[in-house]
Amino acid sequence: MATCTHCTRTVPDDAKVCTFCGSKISSKTSSHAKEDLLFQIRENMKEEQKRWRLVGLALTVVAALCLAGGVWSFLTVNKIALAIYIVLFVLCLIYVPVNLIQYVSIDEYVGGIYLDCGPAIQRSDSRRSALTAMFFNPWAMKAFLKNRAFIDEHRTALDEVRKDQDQKYESTFRNDLLHGSRY
Repeated sequence: MATCTHCTRTVPDDAKVCTFCGSKISSKTSSHAKEDLLFQIRENMKEEQKRWRLVGLALTVVAALCLAGGVWSFLTVNKIALAIYIVLFVLCLIYVPVNLIQYVSIDEYVGGIYLDCGPAIQRSDSRRSALTAMFFNPWAMKAFLKNRAFIDEHRTALDEVRKDQDQKYESTFRNDLLHGSRY
C-alpha cells in the first residue's frame, strides 16, 4: 500500500492518483507527510494521556471522600456504610496508581516519537496496553483504539519513517565512533 503525500491516506500500490483527494501519488512519502503522521500519533497519545490523568485525579478525590466517609461511619457506628466506604476506598487504591502509571509511561512515548516512533507503534499493537485500558479506564481505551486504527491505516508510511529514523541513528552512531564519542 502507498500513502498519499497530500492527505496521508493509504491507497493501493498501483494507484496513480489518490482516491480520496485526487492528488498524484509518488512512490515515496514526503517528509511533510511523515511529519504529519508523527504529529497525529503524538496528538492521539496526548489525548489518551490526558484521559488517564483525569481519571486518576478523579479517583484520588473519590478515595479521599471515601476515607472521610469511612471515618464518619466509624464514629457514628454505621457498619454498613463503613463497609461500603472501605470497599470503595480499596478499589480506588487499586485504580489510582494504575491510571497515574499509565499517564507517566505514555509521556516516554510522546517525548521520543520524533527520534524513534517504533516504541509508540509497538505500544499500539500491545495487548497489555489494550487490556489495561479496558479494565482500568474505558475512556482512555477509546483514545487508544483511535490511535491504533490510525497507525494501522498508515502502516506503510510509518515503516518508511522508521527506516529513515534508523538510518539517521546509524549515521550519527557511525560518526560518533569515527570522530570520538560525545559522551
